[in-house]
Amino acid sequence: AAEKASIAAEWLGARPYPLERLNDAWTLVMGGHFHDLAAGTATPKSYEFAWNDDVIAMNQFAGVLTNATEGVSSALDTQTKGIPIVVFNPLNIAREDLVEATVNFPEGVPKSVRVTGPDGKEVPAQMSDGKVIFAAKLPSVGYAVFDVLPDAGTIGEGTLQASQSSLENAYYSVKLNSNGDVQSIFDKSIGRELLSAPARLAISSDNPEHWPAWNMDWDQEQAAPKEYVGAPAKIRVVEDGRARVAVEVSREIAGSKFVQRIRLAAGDAGKRVEFA
Repeated sequence: AAEKASIAAEWLGARPYPLERLNDAWTLVMGGHFHDLAAGTATPKSYEFAWNDDVIAMNQFAGVLTNATEGVSSALDTQTKGIPIVVFNPLNIAREDLVEATVNFPEGVPKSVRVTGPDGKEVPAQMSDGKVIFAAKLPSVGYAVFDVLPDAGTIGEGTLQASQSSLENAYYSVKLNSNGDVQSIFDKSIGRELLSAPARLAISSDNPEHWPAWNMDWDQEQAAPKEYVGAPAKIRVVEDGRARVAVEVSREIAGSKFVQRIRLAAGDAGKRVEFA
């Protein structure tokens, strides 16, 4: 992403291509690809250096990306009615996906927003945990400017639904049971149920006889789980908007706490069921 953004910035004459800085960052990253570091068998002290190098490299790439996108943004028309948000798609394919943005509103955080795309059409949008969430469609390695306005109204009928036991969008109908497991994912496009049984979290033993950093013993992988994460489950709807719906499932077992968020989005981003 940093490299692609830097090329666009150079083409526009906004920034020179930061070759040395990118090479320095990549050198640090590749050092962490050494066999013993990657496999988890290096000495503990070496990981202090490897972690430090990774953080330095990530900060360098992030700085390059921010600098380059600022250069590209300066060449874009960001004159909007509300607050402009520049969105960058670094993938080599066109995509429609959700954007999460922290926006400073002059009059405080609104309860709802109205977001307009570069074509002047409104897109599914909502406020969630103080962030603006909206569906954005962009070309390959492309930029677009979206207009965000505080709004108390709605933008027509939404396609998303959420309750403590179900989630639904244009593509999927997802149902949860009382244990907090997803018991059904119905694919509307082909008219078929995708699960033969509830999707469960299993607790298993993984203590190989040799080389535990990478070995997995066949008998342990084939053995039945020690137990499953199940009831009692606390289930609550945490997002119920026009861009995304989500339920949160909290459970405790075997001395551990498991918190899952199961989400469905509007638009092409809704062609997957997300588990966080």
